[in-house]
Amino acid sequence: MLTSKEVEDAFTKMVMDRIECGFDPHLLSFMFNPIPGSQQAKLREMHHEAERAYAKILTRAFRRPHSVPDLMCLPFWLVCPDWPVPKKQKQKRDDVTINDGMHLHAIALMPPDTRMQESLSDHIRDNHLHYWGADKPVRRLHADPMTKTPAKAVGYAMKSLKRRRMDETDILILPRANDEMSRLSRAERLEDE
Repeated sequence: MLTSKEVEDAFTKMVMDRIECGFDPHLLSFMFNPIPGSQQAKLREMHHEAERAYAKILTRAFRRPHSVPDLMCLPFWLVCPDWPVPKKQKQKRDDVTINDGMHLHAIALMPPDTRMQESLSDHIRDNHLHYWGADKPVRRLHADPMTKTPAKAVGYAMKSLKRRRMDETDILILPRANDEMSRLSRAERLEDE
């Protein structure tokens, strides 16, 4: 079994390789409205919402994403659950109490040749009604261009792995290979659980 440091180093290499190929790096933070159920049920729903946001961005980036010949040419997201930690400045009460504070961070890398005319952070800011709101599962989605080194950004996104609040099976990597995607609808998946 790999250590948390080895997992983090492997993901850092994946991120750095894509940045060297011209991908534009961003750090996303997903905050959620209350989700019922156990921690694993909440995490499944959060992953589903991250996949939904990814799918929307994918179709903004490529007219026909399924016709892109190589998965390496698609946006790459590394999505990790996180929980608040004590900080010097006061945190919003909702960020700490809703869903026991669980939220998601994602390292989002946009390929250089897409049809999006703006950066990912500008796109999310300008089209926020498509991604988050009081009437949606995602309460807030924040995107910032990555200004830290890739290693620091990946370490920040994966800090719950080091703290053993999660393990590597809780990490969502997008895009998924075609054979990893479910053929069932969301309602059918929920019936199976």
